[in-house]
Amino acid sequence: MGDIRILKPGRVYELTHTLVDREFSFRPDHRRDNALLFEDCPAEALDEGNDLTPEPSLLNIIGFAFARAAQLEPIQIHSIELNVNHLHVTFSVTSEQLVSVPDFLRDAFSLIATSINRRMEREGHFFAGKARITEIADDKRAEHLVLYGMTNAVKDGLVAGTRQSHLFNTYRSQALGQTQTYWGINWTAFDVAGGWRRKTHRAKDYLHWLELEIHPLPGMQSMTPEQRQTFFRKQVQDLEAFHAKNLKDAGRRPMTVDEFFALDPRDRPATPRKRTPKPRVHATDDAVRKALIAENREIERAHREASIAYLGGAKDVVFPEGTFKPPIICPVWSG
Repeated sequence: MGDIRILKPGRVYELTHTLVDREFSFRPDHRRDNALLFEDCPAEALDEGNDLTPEPSLLNIIGFAFARAAQLEPIQIHSIELNVNHLHVTFSVTSEQLVSVPDFLRDAFSLIATSINRRMEREGHFFAGKARITEIADDKRAEHLVLYGMTNAVKDGLVAGTRQSHLFNTYRSQALGQTQTYWGINWTAFDVAGGWRRKTHRAKDYLHWLELEIHPLPGMQSMTPEQRQTFFRKQVQDLEAFHAKNLKDAGRRPMTVDEFFALDPRDRPATPRKRTPKPRVHATDDAVRKALIAENREIERAHREASIAYLGGAKDVVFPEGTFKPPIICPVWSG
């Protein structure tokens, strides 16, 4: 039996997901004058007065996928930050939203994978294995991990600053108070209404916009929006200065914008990946971390006992809150 996913109401979780072979498939591909359109898409494609069908940029694909998933299966998204070959997300759930997490992840990541695979004319898996979800024990550590994801591309020398980054991030919402909205076309409704078989039928008539709502971290909910924005701007500025010094001391410099856009999406890092074990818990205090690990072990024990009973036929067995039933696999003889 693999790792048991445990989710607790009100607790913040960090999610990281890496692309297959660490390919640079998240490198920017948008127009410089409109970040929501693919680089080869005409600039006027979103205008209502023409029949052009817009093509989304990777930034728009990511934003719309998460906004749509949160609309269908609501959870509290606290941040979404991308590097060229992986992403960082922080989220939390209420008691009512516990059951939404698997469907939220499926809806968001499947739309991202199919959209980018179609763009790159490739098939197969897009993400490498399951997303890594780790519980965060305290507010300070949650803030640290949001800031780490927000400045990760600066640390790696991909961009000079988070505010100017051409990678997807939620800095504009967190630090500037700006609304982040993204568009999508309801292709199912378009096809049901006749699709391309109708000569005067426009896919653009099925275009709609969604706002990606970013919720304050639980530990920052008592702050005003202005206080939160000031906090993120100041902390990001300090981290960017720290990373800039480290790059300079190492004899490196950030990529230029042209160099960044010129990255091959099928390329990958030259150095082998340093594999590290998944942390069981993120915590600022070691005693808190150990106590939480012990608590989770008890939940895992109760889940395993319930799973054995459930797979043995006891369908009414009660599972610990925030855990999920194991799949029932029925072998089929095809001979």
